[in-house]
Amino acid sequence: TEIYTLSLHDALPICGRQGTRVLAGGADCLTRQERHSGTDCVKPRALRSGDTIGIIAPSGYGPAAYPHRVERGKQFLESLGYRVVLGEHIFGRRGDTSGTAEERLSDIHHFFADDQVRAIISAIGGNQACHLLPGLDFDLIRRNPKIFMGYSDVTVLNLAIHTMTGLVTFNGPGGRGVAGLREYRSEEHTSELQSRQYL
Repeated sequence: TEIYTLSLHDALPICGRQGTRVLAGGADCLTRQERHSGTDCVKPRALRSGDTIGIIAPSGYGPAAYPHRVERGKQFLESLGYRVVLGEHIFGRRGDTSGTAEERLSDIHHFFADDQVRAIISAIGGNQACHLLPGLDFDLIRRNPKIFMGYSDVTVLNLAIHTMTGLVTFNGPGGRGVAGLREYRSEEHTSELQSRQYL
């Protein structure tokens, strides 16, 4: 039996100075780009019924190893009234990751550029998300603020995006992990992703 303890209610927003503290001195590639200089956080629009969620795999190859979990997570989100689209490279595998850095970046950038996608959720953590930092298009992300959520290894992307753009990002269950959320009643999923407090 697969049990997941995270619900969408467990999503923790990243806002303020915490991203800067964690990344300070640890991501030289960010120092060459213009950091967010404002004190206010940039809040993405809250999710609404009928919105589109994009699922990506910017780190590990978990979706390739467990595609049924991604499908169950997709079905659960659709049962809540959302439309779900999967990144082109989500089921890829290259060593311990879901693809080359360029392929993983492509899915992130594609969904940020797509006006129909209102939220981007990482399917799973893993390793080597830090390899994406030099190639992240922070100008694109800054121009298209939307919900970005992941956990574990993806935290480095959450923090980098917040540090460089001011966008509130979320640590929370991934598109594979949300498969377990079907065990909860849907009314318990009025999470921070639909809240006006952070969005």
